[in-house]
Amino acid sequence: MTSENALTRRSLLGGAGAAAALSLLPSHARSQQNGWYYDFNIHALGSRAGHHRVAFARDGDLLNVDIDIRLKIKVPLFGTFGYTQQVQEVWRGDQLVRLRAETDDGKKHDIVTAELTPNGKLATNSTRLGLKMLPGHLWPASSIWKASSANHQGFLDLTRGNVRPTEISYIGKETIQVLGRSRSAQRYAVKSRRVLEVLYGLDGEWLGLEWSEFGFSAHYERVA
Repeated sequence: MTSENALTRRSLLGGAGAAAALSLLPSHARSQQNGWYYDFNIHALGSRAGHHRVAFARDGDLLNVDIDIRLKIKVPLFGTFGYTQQVQEVWRGDQLVRLRAETDDGKKHDIVTAELTPNGKLATNSTRLGLKMLPGHLWPASSIWKASSANHQGFLDLTRGNVRPTEISYIGKETIQVLGRSRSAQRYAVKSRRVLEVLYGLDGEWLGLEWSEFGFSAHYERVA
C-alpha cells in the first residue's frame, strides 16, 4: 500500500498536483489559505434533527476532507432514529488516495478503510466484508460535496465496503434561498440505498440536499 512517507514525498512535487487539488473546489474556495467548510443543519418532522459538516484543508498537492454527520429523529410509532458518521478523505486531484469511515446507526457499528495501491486499486477493508480489492476510480458515497460527483460513475459504500449501485439524473435548474440570498441551483436525483435530491450552484458549490426514508423526509439548511 501507499505509505505516509511516500505520500509526503509526492506532495512536495507541487505544481500540477497542487493545481489538481484546487480543481476539486468551487471557485469561491480556491483563494482560502487556512481551510474552509460546509455546515448544514438537517431538518425533519418539523424540527432540527442534526447536522452535516465538511471541513477542507490543503496539504501540498493533497486535499484533506473531514466529514461529520449526526442525526437524531423521533419518529412517531417507530421510536428514535439515530445516526452518526465520521469520514476522513484524502484526495489528489480527482483520485481518492485514502479514506476512513466510521458509521453507527444504533444497530450496527461499521468501519471502512480504503487506500490506493501502487497498481491503482483501492485496498478496502470493512467490518462486514473484510478485505476487498476494488477499482481505483471509485469515489466514496460521502463525496456528494463534489458537484462533479453528479457525472461520476462508481461509488464506494461506506458501511459495506463494496461498490454501491447508484443512478444519478439531472432534474433541472431553479432559484433557491441560501445563506440569506437567492442562488441559481442545479438539482440532481440520486437513487441509491435511499432517494436523494442534491443541489449545486453554477460554480460547483454545494447548496442543499433532500432525502426520504422510513416514511418521512429531511432537508438540509446551509448555515455556513
